[in-house]
Amino acid sequence: GQIKGVVKGAEKDFILFLLSGVFLGVTQSVDASVLNNYLKEHFGMLILHRSALEFPRELPGLLVVLVIGSLSFLGGDVRISLAANLIAAAGMFALGILPSQYVLVVVVIFVYSMGQHIFMPLSGHIGMSFARPGGEGKILGRISSVGNIAVVISSAALWALFRFMDISYTTAFTIGAVSFVGSAVLL
Repeated sequence: GQIKGVVKGAEKDFILFLLSGVFLGVTQSVDASVLNNYLKEHFGMLILHRSALEFPRELPGLLVVLVIGSLSFLGGDVRISLAANLIAAAGMFALGILPSQYVLVVVVIFVYSMGQHIFMPLSGHIGMSFARPGGEGKILGRISSVGNIAVVISSAALWALFRFMDISYTTAFTIGAVSFVGSAVLL
C-alpha cells in the first residue's frame, strides 16, 4: 500500500530514506553522548580547549555551499549525500584510532563535520521530494520523528554498552562510522 502523503511510486525510496535516517540517528547519538567525554579523557580538553575546537568543527558549515558545488559532478543530491556520509564515516572512525595529538583531532573533526554539514541541507531537500504539494511539513515531520526515535533508542543502547559491557571509545566511534556507511548504502 501507499504511504499516506508520499507520492505514488516513491514508497520504497521513502522507506529507504527513513531507514537511512535511523542509521543517522545512531551517529547523532554517538556524537552527542560520546565525543565530549572522549575529548576530555583522551586529550584533557576542558571548556577552553573544547570551545576553541568549535571553530574548525563549524567551519564546514560556512564552506558547505562551495563543497556541495564542487561535488555537483556526482550528479545529484542523493549521490552527494552518499559521499557526505562516507566522509563523515571516515572522520568518525579516525576519531577512535587517533593518537593523542591535538592537531590530528582538529583535522579529523573537520573531516567528520564536513560530511555532516554537506548532508544537512541535502537531507531536507531529499525529504521534501517525497511530499505531495503542500505536504512538505508533514513529510519532514515524519523523517524527523524517525531520526529522533533512533537517537533516543541508540543513546539508551550506548549507555547500556558503556555501563554493562565497558566498551571503548574506539568501539563507539566504529559503531557510528558503520552507521554512516549503512546510511550511505541505503541512500
